[in-house]
Amino acid sequence: MNFTDTVMQLINEQQFNRTKTLNLNGTTPVDENLILEVSIVPGLDQSLENIRFHWNISKIDNFTVTVDLYFSSALLISQFGSLDTLVAEIRQPAYFRDTRGSEILPKHRQRVKEIPRQVERSPAITFTKIVATVAINATRVVLASNVVLNWILSYSLNMLWGIISSMQIVVHFPLTSVAYPANASLFNSYFLTIATFDVLPTDDINAYFFTFHDGEPIAKNFEDFGYEKRNFIQNLGSIYYFFPLVAIWLLLLVLLKLLALSGFSGPQKWYLWLKNKLFWNFLLRLLIESYLELHLSSTINAANLYWSSNSGDWLASLTTLPVAFVVNAFPIWLFMFLRRNHERLSEEEFKARFGATYEGLVTESKTFIGHPLIFILRRMLFSFMVVLIRDLTFLQI
Repeated sequence: MNFTDTVMQLINEQQFNRTKTLNLNGTTPVDENLILEVSIVPGLDQSLENIRFHWNISKIDNFTVTVDLYFSSALLISQFGSLDTLVAEIRQPAYFRDTRGSEILPKHRQRVKEIPRQVERSPAITFTKIVATVAINATRVVLASNVVLNWILSYSLNMLWGIISSMQIVVHFPLTSVAYPANASLFNSYFLTIATFDVLPTDDINAYFFTFHDGEPIAKNFEDFGYEKRNFIQNLGSIYYFFPLVAIWLLLLVLLKLLALSGFSGPQKWYLWLKNKLFWNFLLRLLIESYLELHLSSTINAANLYWSSNSGDWLASLTTLPVAFVVNAFPIWLFMFLRRNHERLSEEEFKARFGATYEGLVTESKTFIGHPLIFILRRMLFSFMVVLIRDLTFLQI
């Protein structure tokens, strides 16, 4: 557990020696009861007898205090719909100060955090986590290289997109308010990287390019599944970086076109090739396959717009508004577009530009329009359901 809501910093040893010497690397044992008081508030229908635990401080550095919890019966923690809540209260405020200033933090300052459902610690679980981590990293490389190679060689990725699409809603089920077993959530989380096409180390990239205020997730289950904040950039992950990629692509097209108009023959070929790749199949495929993540992230941020001096906050709020408009208007456009151009769907030139919207479908009858429309509407309704009516469990069921 980290004190990340108002990032706290331990007073340096010179000021601290008057009461106790601490090693800020955490190598010297710390009297945790002197620093914190840790308790658990049971959720609805939970019994205090089920919450037997002990705790210790495993690490203290300049910005965080990390607390490890050890439960007597881990499976009984947060076992009902209402999660148990961890409360850590500062007992000696002189040990801490706020990094935004030099003021000592007030006494009894609390950090409150919901405890997710637990799985029993066992060799099998540890082994599974190690294997899953290796498999996920390997899958990232294979997935990214497969997409790039097939895109360059103009092969169809219909099977790959089909596999990813079939996983998307299933792995996001734990975002609902329905009580979900911890082992099932753990299993689903391993597939989240593939289903969301999150192949980049976005935490490091975001920290390098942007600054963010330290926000909270809309719920604990969102935090566990990658939607750790209410910020569009942070929640969207790797998909966000397709936006600057498209911008660079457009600039390259402009440059090649200018060179072609200047009399060079080579740039014209590259211009036509890149233009045909981008417009419109690439953009449509990107929108369709990442629709659930785009809709979830934009809906979360649109409901929590935050305009501050932090570059990541105002850019996320600025970006999420047009994205929210596009993803919500897309089903209407898709229905009208396919219906209006039904007679042209079999044309090769039309397929090369717009085939991503109906690839793999039999288009003789106009009833085929229902398939891509249902594909999009299911994701839209799921996003609205888990974000806007997350407290109405009976509607989610």
